[in-house]
Amino acid sequence: MTPSPASGGGLGWGREGSDVYRSAFLNIQCTSIGTVPCVPPPRPSAASGGGKAFEVTQTLPDGPLHLLIHGRVQGVGFRESMIYEAMRLGARGWVRNRADGAVEAVFDAPPAARAALFAWAQRGPDVARVTRVDTRAASAAEIASIGTEFTRLPSAR
Repeated sequence: MTPSPASGGGLGWGREGSDVYRSAFLNIQCTSIGTVPCVPPPRPSAASGGGKAFEVTQTLPDGPLHLLIHGRVQGVGFRESMIYEAMRLGARGWVRNRADGAVEAVFDAPPAARAALFAWAQRGPDVARVTRVDTRAASAAEIASIGTEFTRLPSAR
């Protein structure tokens, strides 16, 4: 197998157009869905004994999103994993830690990629335990802070 654009330009292994991708760096296995190249599979449900399950039950606002992600989300690689996922999906924006223990993110992307990144944020990397994601449309000032890539900002105080 060779690095492919669908697999993050060499951070993992896969075939171009491949349905399955495995990242050696993040140990993520996921499956292609439509035009979004790869979305990690859902974690097992609590009913099956595999942890907390999340369902996307809210309608996302149009345009850029502001997320506050609560739970065990600091010190577990959440920001770096989110940067990787956002870049893979083609999202632009930023992520940072907050003094209250949450992780904050503001981003924009095409609708399918926005939905995929929002769904990813509800579970995060394997070692994270997301308990709640507060979601709203990004403010004008937050939209203005979105650059051309997805980056990590210094922690908010």
